[in-house]
Amino acid sequence: MTQQLSEGLKINFELAEDIKRSYGVIGEANNIQEDKEILVKKDEFYKPIKQREVSSMVTNSSRLICTQIKEVVERKVVPHEIDHFIMVGKTLLTDGFIEMMESVLGMPVAIGRINNPEISSLVKENNDLSGQKYLTYLTCLGMICEDLDNKTVGSLALVKPAQNLVIKTFNRFKEVYQEYF
Repeated sequence: MTQQLSEGLKINFELAEDIKRSYGVIGEANNIQEDKEILVKKDEFYKPIKQREVSSMVTNSSRLICTQIKEVVERKVVPHEIDHFIMVGKTLLTDGFIEMMESVLGMPVAIGRINNPEISSLVKENNDLSGQKYLTYLTCLGMICEDLDNKTVGSLALVKPAQNLVIKTFNRFKEVYQEYF
């Protein structure tokens, strides 16, 4: 979504990310007044950007993302075997994204949460994970929670987990990093 905004509005990526977070509304762009503008500083001047245009771009790219996710899910599992969908990540914070995903998938979508008390306290105490920073690592933290609950997650149980929570967490991060990167 941010890349499309950056290219479509001819602004840098960081500014496009800020605009997406602050003004990106997924849904009917026609519900936004046509004259509503966002002023952004570009070089030494202020450039007006139509909020309706931002909403339209964000909606189109989110629909594409949701459709691609649906296609991947349908290749992996028969859709009628799924009764709900859990998602994580910063994109979910974009106003209207969950509703778009529910519409495309045709099923309820929930936000994944950390439910393991040991991991919750780790997130609260660690400055690198405080605030909404943990959202970047939520998938990995969820896998760690699954492992701590003695559930297997795919083929990630490659190393026998240590008894110490810190070592367990480190090993899990290492496994996920090796698996995906």
